[in-house]
Amino acid sequence: AASVDLGFTFKDVVASALDGMPLIEGAVGRGRIVIPVIGPGRVDISVSAARAAPPGGGAIALGGSSFAIANVREDVPTGVITGLADGAIADILALINQPPLRLISKLGADLGAVGGQAVGTLRLRLPLLADLDVGDIDISAVADLANLSLIAPGLGLPVTARRAALTVD
Repeated sequence: AASVDLGFTFKDVVASALDGMPLIEGAVGRGRIVIPVIGPGRVDISVSAARAAPPGGGAIALGGSSFAIANVREDVPTGVITGLADGAIADILALINQPPLRLISKLGADLGAVGGQAVGTLRLRLPLLADLDVGDIDISAVADLANLSLIAPGLGLPVTARRAALTVD
């Protein structure tokens, strides 16, 4: 069947994943948009290098991240952002606590000073709406943590671990 099939590459792009979130900078990658005459069209963007930083925080490497729309012809298409992050745990937590997500604040936990490094994947599945409500975003995450240190919320006890794993679903 006939279709429009557009492949492209990009370099040094500055973009926003969600309104209000810190900008993604220095993005390098490739994309593909396929729109058939009949049937669903699709968008795939993969990022081989990029970085983002929360206000006042350090840079978080985002290489390996992606964005996809499996069917652009849906009345409200669904986007899937898969963000691979490598950086200081405190910076990653500060990044995902920025509006509109505010994921840490919604937990009601004061994580205080958190130390260590993380390599992880955050997956956001969301309807592509101009007036997106954060409650409509399906969120999951997995991370490998190294040299973790924090004060346990609600207990006030120090927690340290050379290695730890985190899963949020």
